[in-house]
Amino acid sequence: RETEALARQTQQAANRAREAAREAGRLARDRDLLAEAQRRAAELQRTATEAGEAALQVRVQAETTRAELTPSPADETRRIAEQVAKAVETAEGAARLALEAGRRQATEGDQVAVQDQARRALEQATQAIEAARQAAEEARQAEAQAQAAKDPLAAASGQEAVRAAELSQRAAELARQAAEFAQTRQPPAAAEKGAEALATAREAQTRAAAAQREAERALKSPAALAEHAAREARELTEALKGAIAAAGAAQAAHQAAPTDATREDVKQARQQAENLQAEARRQADHARQAQQRAQQAGETMSAEAARQAQQAGEQGGRAAEAARQAMQMAEAGQKPQAENKLAEAAKLAEAALQQATQAEALATTATRPPAEVAQEVAREAEALAARAAANAAAAEQAVEQQKAGQSAEAAKQAEAVRDAAAGLMEAARQQARAQQQAQQLGRQRQDPLATKAAQQSDQARTLAQRAAEQAKRSADLVQQPNQLPAAGQAAQEARKLAEQSAEAARQAAQQAERAAQTPAELAQAAASEAALQAEALTAAMEPLAKALDQQQAEAAQAAAAAAQTTAEAEREHAQQTQDVARDAIEAAGARKDELSTAAAQQAQRAAQAGQRAAERLAEAARHAAEGRVAQAAVPITQARQQADEASRQADEARRMAERAAQPPSAQAKTLADRARAEAEVLQQTLQELEQAAAAALDAGKVDEPTRQQVREEAEVLAAREALAKRHQAEAAQTEKLAAARREPLAATAAQAAREAAEANLRAAKQAREAANRLANQQADAARDLLAQAEPLIQAALTQTQTAQETANLAQADPLEQARLFAARAGEQARQTEQFLEPLIPGAPQPYTDETGERIVPPPPQLTPAQALARQLAEQARQARQAAELTGQAAGRLRPAPDATEAPPLPSFTEATDALAEATQAAEMAREAADAAGQLERQAGAAIAGSVEKTGKQAEQAREQAQKAAAQAAAQAAAKPTGDEAPADPMQPLAGRIQAAAEQTQAAAGEAQQAAQEAAQAPAGGARQAGEPRARQAEQQAAQAAQAAASAARAAREAQRPDAEQQEGARLANQAAQQLRQMAIAQAVAAGLDPETMLPREEPQKPKSDRKRRPRPEMPPGAGGGRTGDEEEFEDGEAMPALLEQLGFPRLEWARFKRTLDTGMIEGAIQQVAPEYRDLVRRYFLLLAREEELK
Repeated sequence: RETEALARQTQQAANRAREAAREAGRLARDRDLLAEAQRRAAELQRTATEAGEAALQVRVQAETTRAELTPSPADETRRIAEQVAKAVETAEGAARLALEAGRRQATEGDQVAVQDQARRALEQATQAIEAARQAAEEARQAEAQAQAAKDPLAAASGQEAVRAAELSQRAAELARQAAEFAQTRQPPAAAEKGAEALATAREAQTRAAAAQREAERALKSPAALAEHAAREARELTEALKGAIAAAGAAQAAHQAAPTDATREDVKQARQQAENLQAEARRQADHARQAQQRAQQAGETMSAEAARQAQQAGEQGGRAAEAARQAMQMAEAGQKPQAENKLAEAAKLAEAALQQATQAEALATTATRPPAEVAQEVAREAEALAARAAANAAAAEQAVEQQKAGQSAEAAKQAEAVRDAAAGLMEAARQQARAQQQAQQLGRQRQDPLATKAAQQSDQARTLAQRAAEQAKRSADLVQQPNQLPAAGQAAQEARKLAEQSAEAARQAAQQAERAAQTPAELAQAAASEAALQAEALTAAMEPLAKALDQQQAEAAQAAAAAAQTTAEAEREHAQQTQDVARDAIEAAGARKDELSTAAAQQAQRAAQAGQRAAERLAEAARHAAEGRVAQAAVPITQARQQADEASRQADEARRMAERAAQPPSAQAKTLADRARAEAEVLQQTLQELEQAAAAALDAGKVDEPTRQQVREEAEVLAAREALAKRHQAEAAQTEKLAAARREPLAATAAQAAREAAEANLRAAKQAREAANRLANQQADAARDLLAQAEPLIQAALTQTQTAQETANLAQADPLEQARLFAARAGEQARQTEQFLEPLIPGAPQPYTDETGERIVPPPPQLTPAQALARQLAEQARQARQAAELTGQAAGRLRPAPDATEAPPLPSFTEATDALAEATQAAEMAREAADAAGQLERQAGAAIAGSVEKTGKQAEQAREQAQKAAAQAAAQAAAKPTGDEAPADPMQPLAGRIQAAAEQTQAAAGEAQQAAQEAAQAPAGGARQAGEPRARQAEQQAAQAAQAAASAARAAREAQRPDAEQQEGARLANQAAQQLRQMAIAQAVAAGLDPETMLPREEPQKPKSDRKRRPRPEMPPGAGGGRTGDEEEFEDGEAMPALLEQLGFPRLEWARFKRTLDTGMIEGAIQQVAPEYRDLVRRYFLLLAREEELK
């Protein structure tokens, strides 16, 4: 037992070591994921915090913007519609409570709960009455304001809101009455009033929903409203076509075999037609309202789209009416009339669908940017021109084939040309509508470049159409007698027209591409082209100018050719640059962008100067080529001057264009920095002049070098005066631009920069005057002037510092920063989410078993690291959603942050929605940040806890195994005390247990080392560092546990015989007593003395006194050949219990006194434990002696 306990202790230690190894393996596998999750959680916490800060900034901006805005009638009606919806919801809740109280009062015995519910219903109904009354009053006021503002949609929303509020008030009053009936225990009246209140509340809810829909429509722009009306018309007509088809099928089935089912189908088709007719009337009314809004806003395309949508709705209503009449005729059995009406309805529905599709396309076009539409029609025009060119080439080929006598091939080619021309003309007619819409959109949006591009596309289409007509004419004439020359001429004309069409389409595409650019970008492009032109002209005229300066006629003639070529190319280039500049001027003028206009004008002047330089260079090259070197000198000099002027103006234009491309805040920052630099230079110049004046006063005169130096300083100061004037003008422009774009901080910074430039200007004037006085030997006057200039410089420095600080604040626009921060936070959260999703096992897909039952497998069991990663992914998703919501709120406040013109002000509703979205985003981000911080701590705790758990288990296993090993070693080393004492059979098991315990200690150490290595491994290397050692430790611990279990089983097997021996000894003692009594009885029966076992004389008992006992059954052939059913036995001759348990046969025991089978006895003795065999053998010998004595 001690050995088994020791083995069990070792096995337990090995199992603990194995658990420690498994934990180390799990740590090795999960440590990298846990560490990465910890790092990602920390990043997500920062990301979510940043998103929350951005949301808070947007919320502040939304609150500020909302406070500055005045709600429009549409805004008011929407707010009131939401308020009415809440009042309706309160009234409905009160009605439900009252109805339930009335019903419960009639069925339940507990009246206390019913009375409490009735009381709550009464309180809620009172609140609903007050809320509905207030909402109705505000709705009437909003309706009156909308009518005064001539906003029919807002007025309609107000009317619906008034009706909903009145119904809500009525429902609340009914609910109050029902609650009072319930309180006075009148169940029928309470239930009736409660049901009526609930029905009224549902009607009010329908009205409130209609008010909200009308308010949402009132808030839409005219273009969006027209697009919605056109889409409704298309969806309605599509549904109408399907309903008419279904009605036709129902009518045919009913006419073929009238039944109750077919009659019901016809009835349902008629009901559906009536519903669609009512829907068509509603849609047409919506389209009419959209048309009115678009006309009021001056958006002709949207108005036209709404008008077409209205016509489509009206035509759809007529189609629905025709279908309804057809179903009525079908019910009356008028088959021909029903079929005719259905055919008429189908035609009307098809026409309505076509018109609705056109209206939707037109409305969609009206919402797109004009440049985008112009680019699309330009691409279509290019494709059409290419088809026209291919068709013209085919027509020329047909003419050539006819000339070559290939009449059959020419005929086939002519037929193909005619087919292609017909398709091309059809495509041109389809393009005409789109090009007209593009022109109309460009004029409506005041985009001259997009309008020009659309016009060019229209011209290209017209030329392609004419080319197709000429190609068709050529194909018609090619096989007519004596018309081959005319056919060839028509084919050539078609080719020329196709080339012109391709050129017009190319110009249209170029114009559309320019239309997609901002005026500042166009001005930059024009300035860059002008600068390149000036550089090319300068490089081309250098060799010619050098030859002319040296009067080298031959060299001049050699350089003239290259100069002539460059001059011609640059002349054309200059014309293109002027075209770009004119487009930029026109686009900037349309957008009222003064800076871009000035930059484009400067670029245009640079291009003109470059053109003049090219003309002078061409003239000089022509003279030089003709050998007139003297005549070429003047043009080449003029060319140089014009090229220098072009280069200077191009640089100025580029600087102005770069400035125009900047927002007002960046412009103000640049101007402030320039003013600061100028002030510092002026301050240094004043110090130098002060030193010169002091030296002159000390010397009594101004020496000549000093006079020359101050004259140069005066010239530099004059240039700085001009620069300060320019900076002052630019600052004034920036101030005006910032005010127009509603950027107050930028305007303040520009004003400070303007004042600093003005101070610099005054200081420069004072310094220049002082320099002039000093140059004229007036040192005292110069010093006085310099003393007056010093405060001006200090003021300029102060103003520039203020301008810089304000410009920095202006550049850090809170709303734009919030948008950028939210976008960055959303991207980081999305990356975290994408990283974690592949690491989390997905749920198994449901499947269908062989019986057809759908089986949904249980979700997979996640490891702690995977569960933590899943939670982190959910928080990353929430942080991303918060960032997106923040960006959406910022977009509501400033829809177009990159536009060159001033962004439109948001509406009051948009500011309100932005405020609600920003508040929700801030809350979501805060929750995500808190959860991410908690997950970060959990990940770190999971790593540390796993290391600690592994170490603790390993330490316990090591200590337990160490104790077991010590005990096992002591038991294995024990020796017998006596010389003849047998060896302890448990000593081999003790050795095995000692080996298992030592192996357990090694496994525990390996597990602990694996955990430490996994925890300390670099990122990405935990599994490689710890898992092999952990697996080895687990295998060692498993082997040790197996060895300990084997030893425990062996010890237990050894314990089982010991127990049997003890029990056998006890039974043997009992058997010995029984045998002794039997021996005494036998001796007495045999006439022997029980003490001496000698014969004694006793009278024999009569034979009849002997008892009989049934003879035990014997197998055939046993018993020495005796027969008989019974054999006599003396009393007390029962077989001893020990022999019976040992399996000694009863038959042999019955024959025991006659014969004794020694082999059988020895076999029975061998079943006994060795140490008891001698005792049992002595008992059998005693019985044998008794038999002998007998």
